[in-house]
Amino acid sequence: MNSTKQAVDFLGYQINLIQDDKGKMYVPLKRLCEILGIDHKWQMKKVKTEEIFDERVLPVLGEDGRHRNMVCLPLKQLYFWMFRVDPNIVRPEIVERLLEHQKDAKLSMEHLDRYSISINPQCKAELIEAELRGNLDRIMDKTLPDRNYPRERRFELLRSEIAVLKQFENEPPRYKDKALECIAIAINKYREWQANFEKDTSPDAKLEKMDELRSLEKDYRDLHSVKDDLLELCGRLGDREPELRDQLYEFFCRVHERCEAIYSLILDLKEDLGCRYYWQVPCDNS
Repeated sequence: MNSTKQAVDFLGYQINLIQDDKGKMYVPLKRLCEILGIDHKWQMKKVKTEEIFDERVLPVLGEDGRHRNMVCLPLKQLYFWMFRVDPNIVRPEIVERLLEHQKDAKLSMEHLDRYSISINPQCKAELIEAELRGNLDRIMDKTLPDRNYPRERRFELLRSEIAVLKQFENEPPRYKDKALECIAIAINKYREWQANFEKDTSPDAKLEKMDELRSLEKDYRDLHSVKDDLLELCGRLGDREPELRDQLYEFFCRVHERCEAIYSLILDLKEDLGCRYYWQVPCDNS
């Protein structure tokens, strides 16, 4: 879990996002309350008691460079939370902006019900597109596996994104323009992926991967031989020299972990190259 360089605009203020170990983005609740000028402890109590919020306690980097555990809201729930804030309790100079955002939040919830996607004009198009692509990507996991059909899957993903975003063609200009911005981002990402895919699947790239594969296979065999020798030595020592035996066994475990890591790389390379698993790995009896 860490702070990222990404930020979200909230009533004209930039708030750094927090990313959890699964890549999901969060916003510190305390920072939101400071901007609005409302009581943080009371809002924290409300968020924790209302089941609709998926809040988490995450380490947030402060201005002093230290991390502190804070209650954070998922980015996708930010505007829903803001919609429920009473404008009468916020700082006077921020009331007008809050009311405008609450209007956008209401329309976004209507869009979610109508189109199964929420577009808030105040939110960055990059974040909206990334959220949509992630949702569609998870839906396609079973129907079109990425490793078996990478080109077809990526194109289908782009087509699905465009189809969803084009539903906003008849919405007010702010929403339509944001949807068009998301489409442009999706198309650019597809073109970038396509260029990298063609580069990775070129004859030269395949030759490089084949050389890397042969090198990894050799390393695996050599390490596996060392591992076998170490295990044999441990057996010979038995209880006669337990201290030396334990040291050798500890070294054996490290070699074993390295073997496992190399074998994983070998399988990934073979899958990238479309190879059949013709290579016979050494038998592991440990």
